[in-house]
Amino acid sequence: MAKIEAVQEGALMEASSSLGITRHLAFKDEGSLVIRSRCGPRVVSGWHHHGDYDVYGYVVPGAARFEFTGSDEGVVSLGPGYR
Repeated sequence: MAKIEAVQEGALMEASSSLGITRHLAFKDEGSLVIRSRCGPRVVSGWHHHGDYDVYGYVVPGAARFEFTGSDEGVVSLGPGYR
């Protein structure tokens, strides 16, 4: 990324959402995405992928689990305070 960009909340674009999950796109480049996702309690997204995009985000409240190889070795669990 060649420069710093800031996106105001009102400038976020609606993205594909699903039951219990709303998504808004903040930034999309040739190889990366920044998406704000808000999930209801105990909501689980169906397994999906983002193709060749690197996806960036952080967890504020709650927890998240990401699978990226189809095996237990490719699992990352996150929550507030994780790096």
